[in-house]
Formats: sequence, C-alpha cells, structure tokens
Amino acid sequence: MLKTSTLSRIAASALIASVAFAPGAFAANKPAPKPVTKTTAKPVAKPVAAPSGPCAIVTPAPTMQTIKIAGTQINTTAAVLAADKANCFAKYGIKLAWTDAFPAPGVALTALAGGSIEVTYAPTVPIINFVVNAGLKAKILAPGDGYAPGQQAKILDSGTSKMNDDTAVLVKTGGSIKSWADLEGKTVAVPARKAQLEVTIAAKVREDGGDPSKVKFLALGMPDMAAAIKKGDIDAGGVVEPFGTSGLADGLTLLGFPAAGFFNDGGAVGVWLATDAWASAHRDLALAFQKAMSESNAWAAAPANLSKVRAEIPKITGVTAAEAAASNIPFLPTAAVTASDISSVATKMNFLGYISKKVDAASLLFK
Repeated sequence: MLKTSTLSRIAASALIASVAFAPGAFAANKPAPKPVTKTTAKPVAKPVAAPSGPCAIVTPAPTMQTIKIAGTQINTTAAVLAADKANCFAKYGIKLAWTDAFPAPGVALTALAGGSIEVTYAPTVPIINFVVNAGLKAKILAPGDGYAPGQQAKILDSGTSKMNDDTAVLVKTGGSIKSWADLEGKTVAVPARKAQLEVTIAAKVREDGGDPSKVKFLALGMPDMAAAIKKGDIDAGGVVEPFGTSGLADGLTLLGFPAAGFFNDGGAVGVWLATDAWASAHRDLALAFQKAMSESNAWAAAPANLSKVRAEIPKITGVTAAEAAASNIPFLPTAAVTASDISSVATKMNFLGYISKKVDAASLLFK
C-alpha cells in the first residue's frame, strides 16, 4: 500500500498539474462540429480474447509475474478486484499487486508517471489532458468501461427519476437548478479538474445554450459531495457510481447524465494503461494483461458474478452494502480500445477549449 504521505504528495502534484490545464476561451465565432452529445457510429471491434467459461487456472500453472496496479474509487475497479479473486489474471500468469484505490484519475495518472504503480485506470478525457498538457507518454492496454451499442440513446430517453447511467450530476431537491444551462454561474464540484465529468458537463451546458466558462468548477472528493450540496457549499456535484445511487438515497435530485451521448457507442470510456516505457520493457506481460482484462470484464459482467462484484464496492468506496447493491455496474467491454474511441473525445475536447493540439490517437494504443 502507498503511505499517506506519499498519497498526499501525489495528490498535490496532480492538483498542480490540473490547474495548468486551463481550457481556452469558448470562441463565439468558432464553428460548431456536430452536436457534442451525438454519438459517433463505428464498426463493432472484435474481442481481444474470446472469454469462455470461468477463469480457471490452466495446468500446468503459468509462471507468475507481478504488476503493481491501482484503480479509482468506482465500480469499475470493484469489477476487476472481483475478477482477480476469481483467477482471471492468474490464469495468464499475472499477479496483481493492488495499492489503495485513488480518489480521482488525475492522482492515479500522476502516480503512474512517477513510477509508484505500473498500470492504472483512467477515462480517456484525463489521459488526453495529461498527454497533451503534461507530456505523459502512455500506452492504453485494455478497455475498462464504456457504453453498449444503443445504451446512450436509451439513457437520454429515460428521464432522471432514477440512476440509469454510471455518471450523474446531483443537485439539491427543490432548488433552482432545473436544466444544464442553469449551471451557468453556479459552483459545481467534480472529482478532478479538467477530467471527464468537467468536460462532459461543460458540453451539456453549451449544448443547452449556456456558457461553460461561467461555471465555477472545483475539485472535491465524491464521498463528500452529497453533504456539501445539502449544506449549500456547492450547487451541484458530478459523481460516478456508486456515489450517484448513494446521493439519491441521501435525498438529492438527479439533474442528468453528462457522459451519455459524448462517447462512442460500443467503445471504451475508461481504460487501463501503462507508461510507454513500461509497456515496451514488458511487452509479453502487457499482452497477457490485455487478454486477462478482456476475460476479466466478461467474467464480471456475467449475471452470476455480479454479487461478487458488488461485494467489493463498499471496500473501495465506503458506501453501504445496500447502496452498492442498488448501484449500476457499467458496461464492461471485451473488445480492444480503438483509435476512434480516443480521437472522437479529443475532437470534442479541442472544440470545448480543453486542448489546443491534435492527438495521434493510434500512437496511444498498445499493440
């Protein structure tokens, strides 16, 4: 496990780095691309590996190699923890040496760059920010989570009476915020600045006719957001499951689902990655990790295994077992991450002013 002092230094470094990621002005004369929340169709990719049956250790057992790994405090990490206990990685000769789950992807990416871990989870949005604005040399190994084909349209049509997605924005019940445009001038907490929730919320505000540059974003831990909203310290909070479900149980109201419509259907949103140097030096191990993660996601998504996944959620998030049982498990892709999964996001980030350079999406993929 990483010591508290180490985590504090990592968190401070991540905060300093994120402050430097100031988005450019939202140019009024800049022609808009297609609606920001319209999904981009793409061919369905073939699975990295065809999962078959339980993750059983082969005979003879492979020689084990260790990977130092950390996730973030969300349900996606719980899925991999459960699959790891079911031997989905040991089957491929991999021992995962877990550190404590990080509170936000920026902290995880800073730890990855610093060498205290070898593989971590992050959504494509903060990865692109770190690559473009902080010079991170990364290789995306495998998908973490995403949207199934057609899932985003269903979420957008489902209303806001209950948690129908993995991410959400929560507001005070009976308050003045009724639409995305109402966030203009308001204080909105996100788990990390310039990462997925901020960018997707900004996209929703702009699409709804508001000015995202007038939203007062600040970073706050997801476990603290519900209390901060109820006290009036913040006006809204962007969260990832299980904290959407727990926030509703605490009496808050759903404004909407910011990520739905922003990403490719059927593709990856969050991914598992390593540094370019580590992937190059451990090519066979990285390839084995790809296969293991594909089988891990297939195992965790199986209905018979969901109870095992949910059992891990309270351990890394602090929510109750009842809240974990009611929360959504995201779509867990088994297909390889594609360049389109990255480039479609980078295009929207560029339009919104979060990056100013083109991204060579294909170069970020480990093959």
